Parts: sequence; structure tokens; C-alpha cells
Amino acid sequence: IAEEKDADGVIVSSESIPFVVDYTSSLAGYKVNPTIGEESTTGYAEINLNITRAATALTFSIFIMVLEWLLALSAVAATFVWIRGRKIEVGMFGWMGALLFALVPLRNAMPAVPPVGVFSDIVSFFWAEIIVAVCLVISVGAWVKRGSAAGNPQ
Repeated sequence: IAEEKDADGVIVSSESIPFVVDYTSSLAGYKVNPTIGEESTTGYAEINLNITRAATALTFSIFIMVLEWLLALSAVAATFVWIRGRKIEVGMFGWMGALLFALVPLRNAMPAVPPVGVFSDIVSFFWAEIIVAVCLVISVGAWVKRGSAAGNPQ
């Protein structure tokens, strides 16, 4: 609103000036939908921003979470095979140890890498890390218990 005031500061005339709000989002991997707020009045514009993940980013994040679970389950499967008497391959200890450190960059491959502690971490990443670590400890314990210094299970 454009206002004209006299020498005493009293408004003598006012005129509304129309305006347009043009919004462009530059957040990669997010979909931003602006809407006019309910409390918008003449001379005041309230804009609500609804920010959600883009469908492609959400799909890729779900793929990463499923991949983390599959890798953790493969460590569980290998551990159960070894516990049931199959020969323990020492190279698999290296695979599980490397997997512990490989899950971190895999998690960081998610679009617009969220901070640690988000929903995807609770659903998959933390669990995958814990499962692989426990499987590695159990596998090493089984290897030591069998006394397989020569590589032969007892």
C-alpha cells in the first residue's frame, strides 16, 4: 500500500500496489510446492512451502535401504553356514570387515545426503551396521573355537 502523509504525519491518501510472487526452487532432490496462506490480507502475503522428496530421490533412497538390508542378510547367511560346520574362509572376514566401512559411503550415496539419525538410518543403516558387526564377531568366534589354524574345521 502506497501512502501519502501530510506535514503532521496524517495519511491523506493511499493506493494499493498489486504484486506478484514468483517462486523457483533450487533444491536438488526435493519438490517444493508454494501455496498462499490462509492469513494473507491486503498488503501482506503469507506463503506456505510444502517440501517433499522428489519421486526419483525417494525411490533411490529406498533402493539404498533395501541394498543395506540385503548385504546385512548375506552376512547373516554366511555366519549361519559357518556355524553349522562348513569350512570358514578367512577371506570372508575381510569381506565383512570391509562391509562395515562400505556401508557408510553407501548411505552417503543417498540424494541430498540427510544428516545422521534420520528415518532411513533407523530403518536400515544402523541395523545393517549392527548386524554385520555381530556376524563378524560370531564368525571369528566360531573360527577360533574350531581351532582352525590349519584351515580345517574340527
